[in-house]
Amino acid sequence: MVNAVRLLPKLAQIGHEVHALVRYKGSPSTREFMESNDVIFHSYKAHTYSEEELIDILKIVEKVQPDIYVPNINTTGCFASYWLHQSGIPTINAHRSDDALNWNKALYFSDKQNRFHTSVCVCVSDWLKTELSSRVKYPIPMSVIPSGVPLTNHKSSFNSKKRSIVYSGRFEDKQKNVSEILEIFIQLIQDNVIQSAALIGSGSLNKALIARIGQTNLHSKIKIIKKLDGDEYKKELAKHQFFLLNSTYEGTPGSLMDAMSCGLIPIAKRYNGISNLVAHGETGMIFDNKNEISQFINLITMDSEFKKLSLSAINCVEKNYSIENTAKLWDELFTSLKTRVKSSRFVIPSSISLPKFLPKLTEFNPRLSQFERGVNKLRLALKKWLD
Repeated sequence: MVNAVRLLPKLAQIGHEVHALVRYKGSPSTREFMESNDVIFHSYKAHTYSEEELIDILKIVEKVQPDIYVPNINTTGCFASYWLHQSGIPTINAHRSDDALNWNKALYFSDKQNRFHTSVCVCVSDWLKTELSSRVKYPIPMSVIPSGVPLTNHKSSFNSKKRSIVYSGRFEDKQKNVSEILEIFIQLIQDNVIQSAALIGSGSLNKALIARIGQTNLHSKIKIIKKLDGDEYKKELAKHQFFLLNSTYEGTPGSLMDAMSCGLIPIAKRYNGISNLVAHGETGMIFDNKNEISQFINLITMDSEFKKLSLSAINCVEKNYSIENTAKLWDELFTSLKTRVKSSRFVIPSSISLPKFLPKLTEFNPRLSQFERGVNKLRLALKKWLD
């Protein structure tokens, strides 16, 4: 959602007519912001069955008559590709992260043997594109377009001897390992490697994090800050010098790029694709063991070393990961597709038929009889037993 709120107004700004298909009404402030930036909203209900949701999506598509349709990572939305292709409308799905949910969608909708395949798959990193291409026998065309972040005048300062580290994102242990992040912050402060820390965001671990800080009596040195947006967010990031990302997997994490745009030095746990964003020793640090973090910070003793890494991080984002650069890459992809395809008016088909059983697409829920669901449960149980 964060990426969409940043990207869609930029696409409108450079001349595209942008329609956002939203499965809920959305927060009034988000909708107001998008509409004030010339993005046209279309809301549809969340349905129990995928067929009903698909019909609602197709009704909007018929009304809009788009030149290009981007279902992104919406599972039901991707199924619409089969009927849109018959009217010559190109469709684009996305592969955004190295986890089972994103992989199963990308593999299914990027295979030419599957009649529901999209026209193009956009991957957010070179690693994801290379890996996806190798896993699909008959792959559709693929492009690399990373998520982008706004540039800013708020920059981190390294003039003081006091150092501060920050994490921003969801307060969850799945993927993000936030409980361990807090323990790392506590240890760094106790060892006097850094003098303060902050966690920005929200999630199910919010109360647990506050309680843990209370146990250590470090209230004055470790802050929990509610989720921030826009200029206020960048201003807060710029108060720190280091950003810690401890994720098990990612695509191109916006929080890390936001921090780098402010000149913070990124410290990221190694995951598939991280080297696309962080060059170890040049723009930041990639670690395998959390004990390496304090060693890295302690090795940087001169202000000139801090400033060199900070400037390299800023330059990396400005050159490759600005929201302007991302919008430019999308614009080039749209232009390429439109020069090769001539679309005709789309009309909703008289009947919609979807697959009956796709266990790997966990967000896909076809309308099935009780008997069919029973058979599928037995099939899954048998497969699990055989595995």
